[in-house]
Amino acid sequence: MNNYVLVFGHMGEQAKRSVLLEVEADVAGLYIDGTWVRKPSKRLPDPVLSLMGFEHLVAALEGYQPSSAANLLTPSSKAPTQAFPPVAHPDIF
Repeated sequence: MNNYVLVFGHMGEQAKRSVLLEVEADVAGLYIDGTWVRKPSKRLPDPVLSLMGFEHLVAALEGYQPSSAANLLTPSSKAPTQAFPPVAHPDIF
């Protein structure tokens, strides 16, 4: 189970209503100006989104090569998959 909480200082009523609508739709938590507006609910993680999140984290590392599973999720095979040329890291594996 996982989720998240957004924490803000003081904000206007219109901004508060807007962010609350988004947070409620995502069953997340909202803490504004020292007060809980909405506590998060437990939710089961989506395995595809978890994989994509991990792939984005790994993509930020030098020498990243996407996994075959990530390649299946890529909408365009012509899009670049890395920012840097591959670098061998024999001490990692």
